Amino acid sequence: MLSVSTNKCTSMSGYYESLTSVAFQCPSGCSFCTTSVFCISCLNGYYLLTSLLCSNSCPPRFYADATSQICQYCPYDCFTCSSDGLCLTCSSDDSRVLNNQTLRCVAMEGYLDIYVQKCFPCVGNCSECLDLATCKKCKSGFYLNSSNLC
Repeated sequence: MLSVSTNKCTSMSGYYESLTSVAFQCPSGCSFCTTSVFCISCLNGYYLLTSLLCSNSCPPRFYADATSQICQYCPYDCFTCSSDGLCLTCSSDDSRVLNNQTLRCVAMEGYLDIYVQKCFPCVGNCSECLDLATCKKCKSGFYLNSSNLC
């Protein structure tokens, strides 16, 4: 394609220039790329992944931003989320469950949320803890002692 501003041939959408006179095809779903393995932007209906490839959907822990056509990170606690940052699903592997009122993934009973992806187990027979060593509430049949343990 002839560029009016430079009066030189440039690659068409979906192709990239090489050091030869031949343009090479971009990876699938790319509208512009720098090499055969890295996309800069994606065709309509595709989203740029962190791997710099394009896909028609985003992987777990990302959502498809229709405006930027980029897979954006979900909040740390969500397995899948909406574009407004609300959790749609949670991962039991992260010891989280969905709170249907807040639409956030909260720690399962007996786990502590320290604001990272995975929750950590509370000490002993604790159902709710303040930190990894301090129990706030015990599991049924256990009682909190003066050391805040069950």
